[in-house]
Amino acid sequence: MSEFAQPAAPIRRLFFRVDLAAQPQSLPLRRVLKHWQSQRGADVYPSQGTLDADAHGPDRDHVFAFDRAEDDDFRLRFGGNVLEDLLGPLGTGELLSKPKARRSAARLRRLFMLIELRGEPLVAGFEARLPDGEAVDVEILVAPTSGDHTTIESLFGALALTATPDASPMPDDD
Repeated sequence: MSEFAQPAAPIRRLFFRVDLAAQPQSLPLRRVLKHWQSQRGADVYPSQGTLDADAHGPDRDHVFAFDRAEDDDFRLRFGGNVLEDLLGPLGTGELLSKPKARRSAARLRRLFMLIELRGEPLVAGFEARLPDGEAVDVEILVAPTSGDHTTIESLFGALALTATPDASPMPDDD
């Protein structure tokens, strides 16, 4: 799938933006993508071990990593405060199907599956209501990682949340 290809209709309905060329708008996501690219080097995918939260300094709160689990689900390896703001509490090793904010979690799972098919990073945007009720625009970067540099074994990314005026009612994210 090229940068000019359009994602399938079900993906387009879940997101107001799907950027297959992976051009983040927020500064933390741009820095995280640059780090992912530098760690990839000449390999197909960067090693999952080189992309830990501590390597991201001021962007640490924005980054996350998930490993593939069973039944179209993903298991949290690590996640910063922004992930918790979006989904509610989700501990290391817990499944992405379990958080309180089920709609946002379902969107993340769909993006993760798309990354597994594409094999390249992407950026997407969607509207969400946080578990505390605040309406936000979410920008998410998701990129594949690997243990052997050739097979996707986990997903790495970052989130940025921007408060939005609550002009129109949004359904609760439960």
